[in-house]
Amino acid sequence: MADIAERAGVNKQLITYYFGGKEGLYNEVLREWHQLENHQRKRAASLEDLVIAYLRANHEQPELVKMLLWEGLTHDQPTSETAPDDIERSLADELAELHRRQSDGELDTDLDPAFVLLALMGAVSAGTTMPHVVQQLCGISAASDEFLDAYSEQLRRIVRHLQRRSHDAAAT
Repeated sequence: MADIAERAGVNKQLITYYFGGKEGLYNEVLREWHQLENHQRKRAASLEDLVIAYLRANHEQPELVKMLLWEGLTHDQPTSETAPDDIERSLADELAELHRRQSDGELDTDLDPAFVLLALMGAVSAGTTMPHVVQQLCGISAASDEFLDAYSEQLRRIVRHLQRRSHDAAAT
């Protein structure tokens, strides 16, 4: 908390007063992130666009991914304090969006949308969670625009492959 307060240029007591402490601040950051996600879902015309929007958001705000990673490493199951209703609803909305896209033929029907969502979440956070692996595999910094551009293109291609059979079937 002291580090957060110092970086924000406020004293620690103000964070406690306004957010109820570290847990409240964490939940507020998650709520803001999920509001951004809802906005991105509404703007994304295609699944490709949605995945790239998440990738870019993670690239621009890696702190949230790091917080979520830490949460996952330190808690086996979310608690009511760390998984408020609006956050659980946001995950349900993301899954419902993939089900809708699957019904519309944008995602192959032999794929389970829950596992696709999990895989895509891992994919868009890879640059933040494994920058050393990005450097070793790709020879570029995960924080660079070069990586973001190249990885965006590769993720677009991967998503197209997830759609291929649905589109092939629709074309015949």
